[in-house]
Amino acid sequence: MEQTAEISKQNIFISCRESRIESPRSFYGSFSIGPFHSGQSLTIANALRRTLLSEIKGFAITSAQISGAAHEYAILPGVRESVLDILLNLKEIVLKTSSSAKNRLTKSQFATIQVRGGGVVRAKDIKLPIGLQCVDPEQYIATLSDAGELNIQLKIQQGKNYLTQNSTTFRSSLNSKEVQLRQLVLRKLSEIKQNPPNLTDKPLSIDAIFMPILKVNYVIQVEENITFAIQKTQNELSETLPQMYNLKKQANNIIVLDIWTNGSITPRQALATACQKLVQMFASLEKIQVRNSLVFKSLLFSEKNYAKVLEKFEFEMQPKLVNSQLSPPVADTDGKNIQFVAEKFRVYWTRKKLQETAINTLNLSLRCYTCLKRSNIHNLYELIHYSQDELLNIPNFGPKSLEELTLSLNEIGIQFKDS
Repeated sequence: MEQTAEISKQNIFISCRESRIESPRSFYGSFSIGPFHSGQSLTIANALRRTLLSEIKGFAITSAQISGAAHEYAILPGVRESVLDILLNLKEIVLKTSSSAKNRLTKSQFATIQVRGGGVVRAKDIKLPIGLQCVDPEQYIATLSDAGELNIQLKIQQGKNYLTQNSTTFRSSLNSKEVQLRQLVLRKLSEIKQNPPNLTDKPLSIDAIFMPILKVNYVIQVEENITFAIQKTQNELSETLPQMYNLKKQANNIIVLDIWTNGSITPRQALATACQKLVQMFASLEKIQVRNSLVFKSLLFSEKNYAKVLEKFEFEMQPKLVNSQLSPPVADTDGKNIQFVAEKFRVYWTRKKLQETAINTLNLSLRCYTCLKRSNIHNLYELIHYSQDELLNIPNFGPKSLEELTLSLNEIGIQFKDS
């Protein structure tokens, strides 16, 4: 508790040690975060690293529809590269967006490449939607001869981590009736609209890399005053032992975090986003109520069954489903008593599930469980008919056992009856 109090008073800082642009697709940033205690520094550093590598979203090309290419292994006339080489070059293109356009680009976006004549096709030749741009406009795609032509429609999506596509075989792409029908429809649309020839080939999937973080390293450094104190001689150490103990209790660990990005986001923005996501994640966990797994699953399953049966019961207006021991009134032809009968059915269903739930599903100690069994309390239905005062009258069942039982029942939302 003393260590936690010290941490709350400690001023934690984040400072940028170094920042540089190594290339258009490689940004580097080094940050110092701290101070923390020895156990906390490793936890925070590891959490930040994993969040940076897996939780930050990015944009990538997920498919390409190339005119004249029926499959990945096709060769286009007038183009030096094969279709497979073009797809690999498109896979390496890094896209970025402005912060104002991020919310507008949640759905799939489409871009086109239309180049004719000799020359080199680069990323700057891609006609991107508003809000998206290439990080490196000079990135190479293909080389065309004087008679070459390249028409590509690209699909761009936002995601996290990686996206591995299912490959399409040569035979399935040629013999598919769906592809042939699609080619015919697109060809007719092209003739009607009198536009340049539309793409009539099946889109080719691309394994997308969404993650904008290339690499993350961290090192935990200790302040020099602790090292200086440890290096003292044995005689000096005995005199300054209380001082060393106080130094060890202080937060003296600094996290040095190195981040490399692909240029679509700066290391400073990546670190801020990772911290924000961690705070949101643990804030939602803080509000979660821990429940007993066995009892909660049983009651949740019974609640789903109850809802299905009750829906059918109300629809058919047949109270015969209710247990005969409850003697519910039969609903009128116009259904006036249906709500009353439904409430009776709900009470019966709840009682039935409580009778089926044994007390051994609760998180109880052996002493508490034995006392209840000796008093012929075997399930939750029998337990809720006891008040707290009545439970304390059970032999060997003291206040500690009562507190333990109360916490277990609160986890599943059940209370004792009033005294």
